[in-house]
Amino acid sequence: MSIKKNRRYVFQVQHDEQCLQGEIVYNSKDYHIALIEPFYARNTGSGLMYMIPARYTTPIDTDREQRTDGVIRLEERAEQELIEIYETYKNTPFEDFVDRFLLPHEESLCILLRDSFLSIEIHEERKRAIKKQYMTGLITNKKQSQQIQEENRYIKEKKIIVHNLFTKYCEENSIQIPRVHRSEINRHIKNWYIICVANNSS
Repeated sequence: MSIKKNRRYVFQVQHDEQCLQGEIVYNSKDYHIALIEPFYARNTGSGLMYMIPARYTTPIDTDREQRTDGVIRLEERAEQELIEIYETYKNTPFEDFVDRFLLPHEESLCILLRDSFLSIEIHEERKRAIKKQYMTGLITNKKQSQQIQEENRYIKEKKIIVHNLFTKYCEENSIQIPRVHRSEINRHIKNWYIICVANNSS
C-alpha cells in the first residue's frame, strides 16, 4: 500500500494569555502536532495500523462527510495536544536546549557520527541514481522498488547506529535529552555535520 504525502492543517489556540499557533502534519495513518509560535516544538504523534478501517482527517479533507470508512477528526484532539506541547517546553524551548546543552558538543558529535552520516549520504545518492535509471527506462519499476527497498534498509540501520551513538554520548556526558521527537535532534546534528564538511572542503 502506498503512503500518501503528508498534509498540513494550521490552527490556533488561546492559552496562557497568548495565541499558540500550531499545525497538524498527517496522512491517512500517521500524524503529529507541531507548535510553531511562540517557539517550535512537536510531539511524537501517533499512527494507525494499516488493517484498521479508519483514517486521520482534518477540515481540509472535504470528502470526509461522504466516506464510509472510519474517520478520525484530528482537530478534535489537536488543541489539547498543542497546549500540552507548550506546557512541556515553555521553560526550555527546544532551540534553547540545543544552544545550551548540545552546541558545546558540536565538534565532538560531528566527529562521532561522521562515518554514519557519510554512509547515509552514499545510500541516499544510490537511491537517486536508481530513480534516474527507472526514469530513463534502464530498469523496470519492480527492479526500482526492490533496489530502493534495499537502500532504505541500509539507511535505517545507519540511523539506528546514529541514535545509539548519540544516546550513549549523552549518557557519558550527562546530557539530559528532552522529551522531543528524536528527528528534531537529528536534524540539528545533521546540519552541523553538513556545515562542518562544507567548511573543511573550502
